[in-house]
Amino acid sequence: MSKLISSNCIPQEADVFDKLSQPQSEELFALLSNAGYSRPTLLQAKVVPAVLGGRDLLVETLYADGRTAAYLLPLLVSHGLESTGSQALIITPSPDLVKKTSLQYRRFTRGGSSVPPITTLGWDSPIKREAKRLAGTSGIIVGTSARIIDHLRRNSLNTREMQRVVISLENPVNKEDFMQDVLFILSKVPKKSQIIVFTPSLKETGVLENRLRHPLIISSEDWDRDNRIQSVYEAADAVHKAELLLSLFLSRRITRGGIFCRTMAALKTLEKKLSKEGIRSRIISTRTSPRKKEEIFQLFKDGSIPCILTVSISVLTEIEEIGCAVFFNLPSPPEAYTDITSVLIQDLNAKIVTFVTKEESATLQFLQEKNKMKKENFPDDLEVFRGKVEGILQSIRSQEDPEELNRYRKMIKKMVPFGMRGYLSAYLIKESLGNTVRGDKPFRTVFVSIGRNRRVFPKDLSRLFTQTLGIDMGEVGSIKVLDNYSFIDIPAHLAQSAIDKLDGSDFHGRKITVNFARKKEEKVLR
Repeated sequence: MSKLISSNCIPQEADVFDKLSQPQSEELFALLSNAGYSRPTLLQAKVVPAVLGGRDLLVETLYADGRTAAYLLPLLVSHGLESTGSQALIITPSPDLVKKTSLQYRRFTRGGSSVPPITTLGWDSPIKREAKRLAGTSGIIVGTSARIIDHLRRNSLNTREMQRVVISLENPVNKEDFMQDVLFILSKVPKKSQIIVFTPSLKETGVLENRLRHPLIISSEDWDRDNRIQSVYEAADAVHKAELLLSLFLSRRITRGGIFCRTMAALKTLEKKLSKEGIRSRIISTRTSPRKKEEIFQLFKDGSIPCILTVSISVLTEIEEIGCAVFFNLPSPPEAYTDITSVLIQDLNAKIVTFVTKEESATLQFLQEKNKMKKENFPDDLEVFRGKVEGILQSIRSQEDPEELNRYRKMIKKMVPFGMRGYLSAYLIKESLGNTVRGDKPFRTVFVSIGRNRRVFPKDLSRLFTQTLGIDMGEVGSIKVLDNYSFIDIPAHLAQSAIDKLDGSDFHGRKITVNFARKKEEKVLR
C-alpha cells in the first residue's frame, strides 16, 4: 500500500490562491467571476493549487459546497494541461453528476474563456453520437464509469495520453461495483497520470489507495476545522423546536447525526415525530446496556439509521462518523456545552446545530462570546420540498427495482395523456410529501371540534381562518380533517387571536370549540 502523506503544506488562506503564479491566480478568479462567484470556497482554495502541483490527491469533501468546481477549475487553467490528446477524464458514479459537471463547466466558460472542450458520456446522448464526439475531442471527458467502460471496449475512447483522472465517490449506488469499474479504467491509463480522488470520507476510499502514488491527503480537518461555524436556530417554544428540527432533516441540511435532549419523555416524542416522516432513529439512555449501545452505533455506521437520540451529551462523542451533533436543549452548565462542542469539532469534525428559545437568549449571548456561532434561518418551503424530492430520488437509485418502476412508467404512458403527466406527478408528490413547516415562521396547531361528519372540508377551514384573521391562504399550514374534529396549522402569533374569535362561534350549523392542540406534547418536549 502506498504511504499516505499529511497535507500540512496546504495554504491556510481561504480567499487567495497564494501558491500559484499571478497569471494562474488571475485566470482562476476570472473563471469564478464568469460563474458569478466572488471568491473560492474553503475547499477550492485548498484543492486547486494542490491539483496544479501535479501530485496524486486524496480529498475528503464532507459534502462541502463547491466540490464540482474544486476538480473542474484546475482543468480549465492555462498550463494546467498540455494541449494534445485527451487531457482529463472525470469518472462519476451517476448521470446526475455528469450533468452537474457539464452545467458547472458552462457557467465557468460562458464569458468566452479559452478552455479545453468538454465531452459528456452517459448523460444526454446515445453511445454512437458520443463516439463521434470522442473522435474529435482533445479536452475534458466526463462520464459514468459504466459508459466509459463501454467506450473503452468499443475502442472509441483513447486513454493512452490521459494526463489527469478525477474520481468522484459521491453516492455510488453500488460502491463495490463502482470501485471495480474505476480500477478497470485506471488500468487503461498511463501510470504517470495524475489521479485525484474526491470522497465524502477518507474511510471510503478502499482499494483505490493502492493505485495512488504517494498521495497528498487533504482531509476535511485541513480546510474546514479553523473555519467551522456552529449553527444556532431560535424557536418560539419547544413544540416549534421539534417541528423545525424535522424541517432540517427533510431539507437535508442534516442527513445524519446525534441529537441531545434533556429528558427521555422529550426524546420519545421526537422519535415518534421522526418516524412519522420516515426518519429512523434509536434512543440511547442511561439504562442502555453496552452491548445494545454498540448495536445502535453499528446501525448508524452502516447507514441503517440516520439518527441517534440521547440524554447524555457524552454519547455524542462516542458516535463514529457523527456528521452533525444537534443540541435540542442547552446542557447545564454552559461551560459543559463549550467543552463538548470543542471535542466534537476538533476530534470528530462534527457540525454543531443548537436550538434555543427566546427565554434562553441570555445564555445564547454568553455562548456566542465563547464560541464561533452563527444564527441561521430555517429552511423555507422550497428547500424542504427540494430535500424531500432528493430523498425520493436517492431512494429510487439505491433501493427501488428499475424493472418494477419501468412497468409503472409504461402504464402511465398508456393511461395518462401526455399533457397531464406533469400534473399527475405533481399530485402524487403533493399527496406523498404533504405539507411541512413553512419558512422560518413558527406555527401552532389548533384544534377545531368539527369534521367530515358535518361535511367540512380543508377549504372550508382555510376560508374560515383566513377571513377571521385577515391573512392569505398561503399563510395557513397543513389542515387535517377527521370524522368528528380537525387540526389546522396557523402562524403562532395569531393562534390566541383565532381561539378568542372562533371558540364558541357557529360554523356549519353548530357551535364549535377552538383551542390549542397537543398540549400534552408541548409539556413533554419542555
